[in-house]
Amino acid sequence: MDKVIGQRWEVYDYEKIINTVPKRGEIVLVCNTPDYADEIVLLKADGSKPVIELYAQENKLSKENFTFIIDSDEKLAAWAKDLPGYNYMHVLIKTGSWTYDMGILEGGSLSDPFTAIDISNGRTKSVTGEAGSKIIINYEAPYYSWAYCCGIKGSGDISYPSSSDIKKDYFFNNVNIEVNGGQGGSSIGLYLCRNLYACTGIVNGSGEIIGIYVCSNLINCIGTADGTKGETESGYIPCGIQSCYNLINCIGEAFNGQGGYRCYGFCECRNLTNCKGAAVRLGGAVFLNDIDFLNCRTGYGCQSNNPYTVSITFENCYMEMYSGETPWSNTAAGGYNRP
Repeated sequence: MDKVIGQRWEVYDYEKIINTVPKRGEIVLVCNTPDYADEIVLLKADGSKPVIELYAQENKLSKENFTFIIDSDEKLAAWAKDLPGYNYMHVLIKTGSWTYDMGILEGGSLSDPFTAIDISNGRTKSVTGEAGSKIIINYEAPYYSWAYCCGIKGSGDISYPSSSDIKKDYFFNNVNIEVNGGQGGSSIGLYLCRNLYACTGIVNGSGEIIGIYVCSNLINCIGTADGTKGETESGYIPCGIQSCYNLINCIGEAFNGQGGYRCYGFCECRNLTNCKGAAVRLGGAVFLNDIDFLNCRTGYGCQSNNPYTVSITFENCYMEMYSGETPWSNTAAGGYNRP
């Protein structure tokens, strides 16, 4: 295949796009157009345009240069509580599973949840996880009063991000987080984060659970919402990845349990390339169809990743950014949305 960085492709050259996997050290930008997204541009940083930096600083940050290393539950708690005496600017998560218990929570909302690790003030600019590393957040919520809790809250803006608003020194690399909320929990894995490479957000609970929510610039990421460990309350919908922008080679998967209403793999996302969605029902009656991609805009080479149950691949998904004129095709051969 020809060298891809720096080249421009029109929509009909989608095969070049979906066969492109950014490699370590490459800097890429997914460009948007105001309405009909007629191009995707991948380019090396040359100073003339804003870029998304992924792994760009890895060569500069050796193990000796990380300012804070998480290698125990106590160190994770220090980062979460923002304890004084540490520099949390560049965090390294060592191999292993590290757990932080938030106790009993009650209240919060989807837009303003309780937060285990809040770095929205910019105290942390980069987070890198070693292979086999994982952060686990546990909390309990009263069954009938509920609680909203997210694992990591970044400094992104909840509004639609523009390329000129990208923070070049703010990124996540191989960050894996699991949030467990029990019967009364509405959990979010990664929230308001930008520039994510190979990250995973896994959430469990019976409320409104979302693996990755309102994040932008994701490559090789996975969002998983597991509503099977308790009866998901009717009206609450597990979603793998929701309201995210600029996604390449990502997987959004949601699993519904006995009391579940429906579930979504991707919901209300924009600019998706080579992504796979799975909305899987593992028990209970079917009230409404589960949907792999719902209300998404501008997608190339996206398809269902659901080997378990029957689901709708695309619903209300259009190529235009705002108007709805060109729907994603939904073929019998797996729902590959070829232009």
